Amino acid sequence: MKNKLFILVLICTNLYTYSQTIFYNGFGSEGPGHDLLIVDNYLYSGAYSGGYIVRFNLDNPNPQPETISTNFLQGSLFSLSYYQPENALYISSFSPVLSKLDLSQTLPANSETININPANFFFGNDINGEMFYGATTNGGFGYIYKMNISQGPSSYEILYQDALSLYHAETYNGELYFISTGSEIDLNKIDPNSSNPDKMLVASSISSVFPAATHLRDNYLYVGNDNGQLVRFNLDDSLPLSPTVLLNDIGNNIVGISSKNELLYISVGGPGIIYTFEDHVLSTIETDISSISIYPNPSDDYLFLNSKKNNINYQIFNLQNQEIKKGNYNDSGILISNLTSGIYMLKLEIEERISFQKFIKK
Repeated sequence: MKNKLFILVLICTNLYTYSQTIFYNGFGSEGPGHDLLIVDNYLYSGAYSGGYIVRFNLDNPNPQPETISTNFLQGSLFSLSYYQPENALYISSFSPVLSKLDLSQTLPANSETININPANFFFGNDINGEMFYGATTNGGFGYIYKMNISQGPSSYEILYQDALSLYHAETYNGELYFISTGSEIDLNKIDPNSSNPDKMLVASSISSVFPAATHLRDNYLYVGNDNGQLVRFNLDDSLPLSPTVLLNDIGNNIVGISSKNELLYISVGGPGIIYTFEDHVLSTIETDISSISIYPNPSDDYLFLNSKKNNINYQIFNLQNQEIKKGNYNDSGILISNLTSGIYMLKLEIEERISFQKFIKK
């Protein structure tokens, strides 16, 4: 009897571990867009029906939306990605159009259309290093496109094609994860560097309804669906993965997820509310970057980091404290072959934590 009672108490405790609070509920019928994105101390979101983008200053204890761009069609905002070297948002809309919004300019401002003429809108895009990835479906087939941002629209091409509908491109540890929908809704991955990538099943039947939102934070992938369910996958676990259910029903469909420190930010359609939700597993993520080392050092072509993290920003300075280069670190490393031989400082930043390391260009 005591054992049964202990099990019952344990189950009840697990059921009530997770709860959410309202962050902002002023969207009303315009609703938040199908994505959330945090850059520095700002939370970015689109007003879906209104066709504009807003941001919230997370340092403000009473956050209010600041409109930063308005030149979108109503009912058209879907996916947001950030490219640090340009300090720009890449925005996918239902039109279908891919746009870029320079955050360094005086805001509000109009976005710039990128001339790639997508066959359909990207429902989930990601930027890793200089590579843009977008998942879309058209004519009964699913596609993942890629584009080298530094090379521009001329590098825009199909990376992967499938007979199923594809959504939500996310990159982790050199692999591209995405969701396919057909008779079942599965989580898959491919090697984005392969000329003919093969799909590998990561987790099967991850949802009974459409998964409208994903968010990647280090090795944790969050998926929210149209029933208001939120689950989390640990991408470092052995395959096939099993989800941890965090919320069974938040009250409406989940259309956007982002995070900062231990807080998840979740946008919900219908009532147009953004919630915060504390996931304690995020507190276990090692954000101290003092242990990250660079290799080889000295080097004459590339620098690499002994880290699997995919949210590392870097800057290179000469000994006169002049910025030489900046970007987002990825598995391809940091190209330094064009630098003059000498001593440089590499600045690394993860979630507002900073370290400096010296390296020698041969």
